[in-house]
Amino acid sequence: MAVNRCARQIPRGGAAPVRAAPGDSADGPVLVSIVYHVSPDDGVAFARAMENVARSRRRTGALTWGLYEDGTEPGRFIENYLVGSWAEHLAQHHTR
Repeated sequence: MAVNRCARQIPRGGAAPVRAAPGDSADGPVLVSIVYHVSPDDGVAFARAMENVARSRRRTGALTWGLYEDGTEPGRFIENYLVGSWAEHLAQHHTR
């Protein structure tokens, strides 16, 4: 049985992504989750702008992509996407 790994996203230009669980760089798939806090008044515009991010994630290797608004905290959005391996996720940061 495959074990899915989870990564914590670090902003571009920041430190390298931190892997939550040890393992080989070929292990996968890897779920990446990013939390955004935006003004609730800007939620619709933010979701529209994230359509460009979705295309970019898919173009650079994401197998799935989703954006979810937290129903208990207005303005809190969670972006989730799945990549094939930890190495693939690192490539999104360093070579693409």
